[in-house]
Amino acid sequence: MIVNSQNTCDLSDYNIRFASKTGFPIQIYIYKIKSMYGKDSQLSVNTGDFPELAKTGLHSQAELNKRDTITGIPISVINYIGRPGRFSGAGFMAEDEDIISVLQGDNELVKRLNLAHPQLANPLFHIWNSILEEYKHGNMRRFSDIQYFLYNGCQVNFKAESMKGWQASIFHDDVRGRFDIDIQRKLSSVEEAFLKDKYSHLSDQKMAVPEEELTSFHFSEMVPYYITRYGFYEGHTDYRADPITIAFVFGLKSIEQIENAFPGKLYHVMTSHFINE
Repeated sequence: MIVNSQNTCDLSDYNIRFASKTGFPIQIYIYKIKSMYGKDSQLSVNTGDFPELAKTGLHSQAELNKRDTITGIPISVINYIGRPGRFSGAGFMAEDEDIISVLQGDNELVKRLNLAHPQLANPLFHIWNSILEEYKHGNMRRFSDIQYFLYNGCQVNFKAESMKGWQASIFHDDVRGRFDIDIQRKLSSVEEAFLKDKYSHLSDQKMAVPEEELTSFHFSEMVPYYITRYGFYEGHTDYRADPITIAFVFGLKSIEQIENAFPGKLYHVMTSHFINE
């Protein structure tokens, strides 16, 4: 990890990419940082429930349709504890969403982006590994000292805060959350002009929505594990890491490529809840 005097981290560094690909450094962190429970397996996929996800990086619709449990927990229980005001105030999905509808909805978004779930988890693991590096070197207290990252040529602004206590997982797995992480990058003048041209029919108020949704998100360190294991980005809550946003912010897809995947529909796609009809 490269951190300079301006508190900038270049996540194209080989060691950080190696950490995400292999999970090896995390095994070391478990011994050195005793408080990082459930963080020792970045490549783990829920093969038992989702063999197609493990094989291809995407869900099979047939597998999702037949699930009545995940990690042995009934879907009805996951839906109940995952909604706002239960396991967490914000919830893991909106009140009108359920776990299968969210998994199906985001799987479709990722397919239309011509990506796979592990590709979208990787940048978030890079972020998380940088926080663990700070812990390893004794630099992380309540807030991260890193102010922004350079990622695929993009300046990604960053803020991480360690919270008191732990957030339990709705899947009753070993992943627990402790951090609030904010990610944001600015539109270039060319990108801003492109959006305004494509969505000139939207009012200024509505136009602000896709601009904000594309360029910023708030998540916990549970999310990259959720994406890898289950293809779960959380539903439409304050902690959602929308795959479209991840793809744009970290330079996996250009604004033109994203628009081509969802022609004229970005406002609708990024604001609509995943509801089973």
